[in-house]
Amino acid sequence: MDYMQQFYDLKIPKRAKLLFMYLDKRADKNRQCWFSQKRIAHDLSMSVKTVQRAQADLIEAGYLKVEARYRSNHSRTSNMFTVKKLKI
Repeated sequence: MDYMQQFYDLKIPKRAKLLFMYLDKRADKNRQCWFSQKRIAHDLSMSVKTVQRAQADLIEAGYLKVEARYRSNHSRTSNMFTVKKLKI
């Protein structure tokens, strides 16, 4: 089964598939990336709330890990996303 077919067969809502594809294409060699939810929402033409729901879908399905990140003054910054690699 090729990568795209495996992606299409994921049993998650389409909003989660779109977010998965967005993060997957932007992840570094460690499968990590960090974008604000506002930036993702803008890039994907979604509301921030829809991005949050898609993120929750991916976490529940085991395709995404999210870690909060903090600045040196202890204020929050963008999350660190680790995207699961699909098996081909």
